Amino acid sequence: MQLVPQAVANWFGVKSLPPNPPPKGPAPRDPEQLIPAGATPPTGVYTDLPVVALGDWGVERIQNALNGHQIGNFNQSALLAEAMVGDDRVQSALNGRVKGVTMRHIHTRPARRDKKRRVRRAVERAWQRVFTDELLDQFMMWSVLLGFVLCEVQWTAVEDEEAGTIWVPMLKVWHPSYIYYDIAARRYVAITQEGNVYIEEDDPHWFLFTPFGSYRGWLRGAVRSCAAPWIISQYSRRDWARYCEVHGLPIRLIDSPAQSSATDKARMFSQVRNMGAQTTILLPQQAGQDGQKWDVRLLEAKDESWAAFPGLIKECHMAIQLSIRGTNLTSEVQGGSYAAAQVHSDEDSSYGDSDCRKLCSAATRLFRLFCSYNFGDADLCPSLRLEAPDKQDKTLAAQSQLQVVQAFIALVKDGGVPAEQIDVRAWFEQYGIPLIGDEGDPFEVDVEEESDEEQEAEPADDVKAQLVQLLYFAERQEAA
Repeated sequence: MQLVPQAVANWFGVKSLPPNPPPKGPAPRDPEQLIPAGATPPTGVYTDLPVVALGDWGVERIQNALNGHQIGNFNQSALLAEAMVGDDRVQSALNGRVKGVTMRHIHTRPARRDKKRRVRRAVERAWQRVFTDELLDQFMMWSVLLGFVLCEVQWTAVEDEEAGTIWVPMLKVWHPSYIYYDIAARRYVAITQEGNVYIEEDDPHWFLFTPFGSYRGWLRGAVRSCAAPWIISQYSRRDWARYCEVHGLPIRLIDSPAQSSATDKARMFSQVRNMGAQTTILLPQQAGQDGQKWDVRLLEAKDESWAAFPGLIKECHMAIQLSIRGTNLTSEVQGGSYAAAQVHSDEDSSYGDSDCRKLCSAATRLFRLFCSYNFGDADLCPSLRLEAPDKQDKTLAAQSQLQVVQAFIALVKDGGVPAEQIDVRAWFEQYGIPLIGDEGDPFEVDVEEESDEEQEAEPADDVKAQLVQLLYFAERQEAA
């Protein structure tokens, strides 16, 4: 059903797209191969619907949301995921998972046909425009919690410093509460103000990321495993606060002589009632052997039942941490164990590596379309990878590589070992030393550009220069 009449939208100058009917057949395998030379990408945008308030969550509503999520209805499970992000442990675990992607920078390896590396450089610049940190935050949140994320691709003409005017696929994350999966058609469906839109795989107007598979991959979303510990921790905190409210103010008992007057009892009761504001009270005492006197006592809880609350909350937090991040490195490792910290660090890095590989694999399909529209050939798209910042000392790394090359030269020149009997490629690649490819193209190593001050302060530059000279000397020896 069309919510906004097209005539009204046209009057306001909104360029919208009509809905498409359910597909009758399978989508083409390689849509970019069907793009003719000189074709332009699809234009126009769909109008999304506003997201309603999250509301209060209880056990029954959570069960209904998860039941709908299992059959491909993400309306309530998406709102549940957003409500869970308000929890401190969910927020912390999710931030750690997201940083495993946002902290890395893009590296590319050019296609063999891209001799001048022109397309490669254009793709790297386009990546910075498309996958910003703000987009990746939303992107990873939905992919981790719900198991998928859908973005509308808004092809925008921008001026590139080298390629001129190019089409860049700017992404707009579509809120999953307005997405469902049509089991009969085996398609995701986006609900727009123009109507329902069936999402075809590799549709140039939509970018669908399903890290766990397009069909029923949403069952791997962390919202299913985190919902129970999240609501239990919320109830436990509420009950603990009530417990502290009751037991933090113990009952005050007043011992009064039976023969005391009503006026004295009222005065004593008023003093004890105001103990929160004043700490001194008058305790009258009658003389004599009877020992009849006034007294005030506190009736406090003596058991350890309060310990159940932090214990239960801790177990819930660990369950959430393990479901989202796969490790409890930053929250549970105690005693300064280096071995335990190393194991958890490796597990955390493995999650980041996996997320980055899946993202680059999906982004490759998008940038193949980018190359088709801008350069006329999808095969010019470079291979993509996200790498963590190199924490290795550059000076030590360069000196190590220099020693390897010197050892090779000494072995060939002075040792009399023929170069053709040595697997130079396997030897050098162990130390990150690039070699010339089969077709004369070097396997480039990306080095971040440094300022003049950094270059002057970096003692490894001379070592790097010697390394390059010795490397080409070794290549000439091998060729001879």
